[in-house]
Amino acid sequence: MKAIKNILIVTLLIASSITFAQDKKLSEKQKEQAKEKLAQYFEKLNLSETQKASYETIAKKYGEQLKFVKEAGLSKQEKIKEVQRIQSEKDSELKELLSEEQYLMYQDFKTDKRKSLSKNFSGEFSEYINRLNLTEDQKPQYIEISKRYGSQLKALKNSSKSRFSKYRAYKSIQKGKNKEMKSLLSSKQYKVYLEIQKEVQKKMKEKRKEKK
Repeated sequence: MKAIKNILIVTLLIASSITFAQDKKLSEKQKEQAKEKLAQYFEKLNLSETQKASYETIAKKYGEQLKFVKEAGLSKQEKIKEVQRIQSEKDSELKELLSEEQYLMYQDFKTDKRKSLSKNFSGEFSEYINRLNLTEDQKPQYIEISKRYGSQLKALKNSSKSRFSKYRAYKSIQKGKNKEMKSLLSSKQYKVYLEIQKEVQKKMKEKRKEKK
């Protein structure tokens, strides 16, 4: 029974909309927390032996589809459309497999995953997300990109590099972030994103002036 549960955890990690397939970008602590939450989820779900095997098959199948879409040379709009289609088909299959109570737990779990991604962010960051009008599939990816490049900028700020070297590194980091955001967002969303970036830079300049 433990072996089955472990397989389910791995396959759901692969299929997760939070992109747990990119484990190399998660800390060991985050990985353990994710596994813990998934283990608790399966305990509550209380699947029968027959359901466990079917759930594993469904999670693995759609996890592989999501991975393929992510690595395919599709446009951002095509990727978003495909991810939404895959998630919709996965939900339909799980709705057939699970009882009404179990399916509600599954939906609650998906909602909790999204909330856990954004709960530690400031109200200002949440406001930016709202302005971008992100889809449910875009939100976790947007947050992951923001966190990753935010960590890089923080490390750069605390480094012993010269001012000029920091400036060049900052430009490189920002360029990489913008490239990923452009791939994730629609043209309209990306325009709003660039406007937000200008606002953030303006606020940073004002704060620096206040310190002088």
